[in-house]
Amino acid sequence: MIDFVKLNISYLDSEKLKNNSNLQFIEHTNISTGEVYKRYDGSNENIKFRINEKSIRMQGSLHVFYNRVTRQGHQNWDDYNYIKLLETITHLESKFGLDASKTKIENLEYGVNVKVPISPNTLIDSHIILWNDNKNDTVKSFDGKGKFKQWKTSQTFIKIYYKGKQYNLDTWLLRIEMKVVKSAYLKKFGIQFLEDLKDKSKLELLKQDLINGFDKFMILDDITKIDFKDPIERQIFIKAVNPIHWHLFPDRMAKKRFKDKFFSILKRHNLTTLKKSIKATIVLKWDQLMCYDFPDYQKRQTKNKNVTIFPESIQSKCNIYLLDQKTNTNQLTDKL
Repeated sequence: MIDFVKLNISYLDSEKLKNNSNLQFIEHTNISTGEVYKRYDGSNENIKFRINEKSIRMQGSLHVFYNRVTRQGHQNWDDYNYIKLLETITHLESKFGLDASKTKIENLEYGVNVKVPISPNTLIDSHIILWNDNKNDTVKSFDGKGKFKQWKTSQTFIKIYYKGKQYNLDTWLLRIEMKVVKSAYLKKFGIQFLEDLKDKSKLELLKQDLINGFDKFMILDDITKIDFKDPIERQIFIKAVNPIHWHLFPDRMAKKRFKDKFFSILKRHNLTTLKKSIKATIVLKWDQLMCYDFPDYQKRQTKNKNVTIFPESIQSKCNIYLLDQKTNTNQLTDKL
């Protein structure tokens, strides 16, 4: 669900942060001149902090951070659900003095890891033709194994890649995610601060944005088995799978007429079953991660607000980790 964040925490006292026992900062110096720059870099687990003269920022994967703290390894291929997200935010507030209501989100990644019916490499190489009528901007692989494609807009990236190969898993695990690089994009969802990520209605808007992005993919079934008896159909299809053709229309109406004809061909030949299947899996996975069948997080606190207790049934279904009840600090501990 939620993964990478870049946060503006300039409201914090820089000296107090530099003296935080959970962080070690490095001061930057010009080796040639000996000039000391007013820039400090620090980290805790995978979360990076940077203090400049006028700003303080932190960034990293909340999913990876959670797994490192709970000793599940440096990875983000497993399920990171709504409850884990809330516990992560609470932990960040306790450990680094953050105030989620003041912490501005500048970059945000959100998406899901889903199992697919064919190899993600095959899916990415042979079945994903275009996104939003455009060829991908970036193609790469993980150690020459897992395929990765990315498309860029002025405010976002959409990525799709073989998450299983990234971590050498023996499963066809696909990652589909949006990365927002301009905070203005998030404002239309009512998201400006870290606190906003606690609001399920706003997370629902992120889910819909992810689905809208996925809908723009041209993902086709095995076209090698299609026998186009109608030459006009064949001609339309050949043009449609060519990214150059989508930029040759004189106006929007001409493009729409062509797209309608193309979609009719896809429907007639039943060429979108793979896309429909993956879309349904994405929706289901997001809804599972939202833990909708569990009581509201805020209503399950004890009198001590620093401690959250969840019934065993919720622990087993949502893979919840508990805040440390012995030391009364918001330390994530081993799953009970």
